[in-house]
Amino acid sequence: MGCGLVVNLLLLGLLGFLSEPGTAQAQVDTLPQWKSTGQQVSPYVCFDGSQPNAIISSPLNEQTILLNWKTGEKIQLEKFSTFSCDLFDTINGVFFNFTNAGTVRRYTDSEPQGRDMAHFPHIKAKDGSLRYYSYFGDLFKVSGAYDSLVSFGSDRLHISEDAGISWQERGQQFKGKIGSLTMNEGNSKAIYIVVRDGEIAGTNLFRHIIYFSSDAGSSWEKRATLDLPKTRTVFLRAPFGTSTPIDTVLYYEVSNEGAGDKLDLHLSNDGGRTFSNPFYSTTFGISAMDSSVQVFHIGLGLMQVRFNQYQAENQAFYSKDSGQNWTQVKLPTVPNQRIRFMQSSNNPALLVVFNAPGGAGYYSRDGGLNWQKLFDNTFSDIIYLSPYTPTVLLRVSQQGQLETLELPEVDKYLTSPVVPSNSPNAYYQETGLNISPLFLKYWQEQGGLAQFGYPKTASFREINSADGKIYQVQYFERNRFEYHPENAGTRYEVLLGLLGNQQTQERRDKGEMPFKSVAPPQNPSTDVLYFPNTGHSLAYGFKNYWEANGGLTIYGYPTSEEFQEKNPDNGKTYTVQYFERARFEYHPEYAGTKYEVLLGLLGNALLRAKNWL
Repeated sequence: MGCGLVVNLLLLGLLGFLSEPGTAQAQVDTLPQWKSTGQQVSPYVCFDGSQPNAIISSPLNEQTILLNWKTGEKIQLEKFSTFSCDLFDTINGVFFNFTNAGTVRRYTDSEPQGRDMAHFPHIKAKDGSLRYYSYFGDLFKVSGAYDSLVSFGSDRLHISEDAGISWQERGQQFKGKIGSLTMNEGNSKAIYIVVRDGEIAGTNLFRHIIYFSSDAGSSWEKRATLDLPKTRTVFLRAPFGTSTPIDTVLYYEVSNEGAGDKLDLHLSNDGGRTFSNPFYSTTFGISAMDSSVQVFHIGLGLMQVRFNQYQAENQAFYSKDSGQNWTQVKLPTVPNQRIRFMQSSNNPALLVVFNAPGGAGYYSRDGGLNWQKLFDNTFSDIIYLSPYTPTVLLRVSQQGQLETLELPEVDKYLTSPVVPSNSPNAYYQETGLNISPLFLKYWQEQGGLAQFGYPKTASFREINSADGKIYQVQYFERNRFEYHPENAGTRYEVLLGLLGNQQTQERRDKGEMPFKSVAPPQNPSTDVLYFPNTGHSLAYGFKNYWEANGGLTIYGYPTSEEFQEKNPDNGKTYTVQYFERARFEYHPEYAGTKYEVLLGLLGNALLRAKNWL
């Protein structure tokens, strides 16, 4: 029984931004209203986070479908005997299932017929990449029983960088069995494993060694050695949440001794080199798990949630000092009624809880300090939270209608500060935010602070207004970075958002003079470039800056001529020129320095337009 504990711990989680624990509970006169989509679906649905307004739905004894709830478009997949959101990559829109032959198949909207996979993806990246890990080898096919797999472990680790299409073996140097692997959700390259290295001769002890890799298993560093009785098993877990520092990791020690199994939970803040004494311990019965605990990182601190399934009660505790001290947080619930938690995989500042069935739902934008009611009553045990912005909740009515509840107000808290990620040169106290590992190299190589400014949001998934697709993005003062995994390994893996176009769309539609196309120059000059694609020219200082700092790849084509414009940030008037992805500003006060031409603060402007700043 002990081996099954950690696998089954608290399937629903929480994540939020917490400054201090509190008890305040806000009541509002007008609650957001659930709206029917008009789509009849099964109660069993999962978000497809690769495209807007899409879910996987699996009616009993019918074919599984991919549904766009706004257009009604349906794509039929296979008829699956087992349906679980655990088998779905909600970030990249890939669904997995087992065939009668014991193989694993992957399905997408472009491959509804599926294709066989070499390994089952036990851990899927949450950072927007296509990285998967598999470490149970063939045992999954043979047994199909999670407890048995955890007990046996595997001496093979495989990684895929393309969502399971191709795989590479890693960790061949480990002589023992890999008992557990965990991944940092904000940086999927940062992983920890525990290897059961073998029995210590002449003792009743087994040696467990914890290793860390910062490069997805290409290289390893030995961190801690745990010599434990044979009756004890170790499981690793990075706290849930994309704001978790890479040096923060937990191990669950499960012992099957005496009259019942015992769980001790240990925390490390130095990358698994040392661990605290147990900050949580519990004993549970042999025949059934009666209590569980899960730990989340919520921006500026840690939160642990404990529940007791027989007494139907929950408790939550917050630590602002990396787990040294814990303070209980009051939850918006009634005595002896177990509440459900929802973790936002996209927004470090969003926590949703509700009583089910029949109870009210609340959300917190500050991780538990204050609560705002969402709805008075729900008939459903399950509510779904979108893995992208604008944020939306889903539920299925008693009549089988898919209903939505839109929460655009919570998205502004993506600007909330977090703790340093422990990645070198990634954290900026000026805004209290980290640069995502997906974007840090690009930010540094393409000009850094002078070119792009400080990070202004966390990394998150967003529906792009230009093409309607969903991308992993991060906003900076002067632009928005977009991650394109389909271009991985090329110079187009990270692209700047089309913020120049987005900022000037209305002005261009109105035909304002600077945005009207001009004729090519009659006397061509090396000081002037003309772009027939947009009908605009680029000359002198702006041309020199454009060519020296990345040109077309970074900024795109010019979409205006040079003109005088008042800067909304300081009220001063500058000579400017707009490009597809940027606005150039001439600053005569910096003439002769590298700051003579600066990029406009288009990232800030767009965030203000969203009401996020």
